[in-house]
Formats: sequence, C-alpha cells, structure tokens
Amino acid sequence: MAVGKEEPARKEREEMWLDEAARAAFMSSTAFRYWNRIQSFEGLVVQVFTHDITIDHSKEDAARILFLERHRVWLAP
Repeated sequence: MAVGKEEPARKEREEMWLDEAARAAFMSSTAFRYWNRIQSFEGLVVQVFTHDITIDHSKEDAARILFLERHRVWLAP
C-alpha cells in the first residue's frame, strides 16, 4: 500500500526542520496554504508566455527566445 511507503518520507521531511517554531510558522503561512494554487498559476503563466512567443515569432526567433542562456540580458542579432 502506498501509505506505508510515504510514511518514512514524511518523517524524513519533518526532521529537516530546525525547530518546531519555524515549522509552525511556515505551516500557517499563506505560502503553504495556497501552495497548489501558486504552482498552478506559475505553470499557467509559463504556458501562456510560451504560447504567445511561439505565435508572435518565427520558429528560429521563438527558439532563441525560449532557450536563451540565463546569463544573457538580451538577444544577439
């Protein structure tokens, strides 16, 4: 059963917290309460930007924009 396999992983994650106060503060934060919604929203934003870039640019330009190296500030001509 999956619950048996998840239990050791959950205990290991709980042991990562330095103290109970930090864990309690995080668990009551809005970041934790809305974690799934935030992740879904971030994924949707990436999807929309990717779609807009591929629609508005040629294949080559879209590839250059989407697969740009992170340390570059702008595209080279």
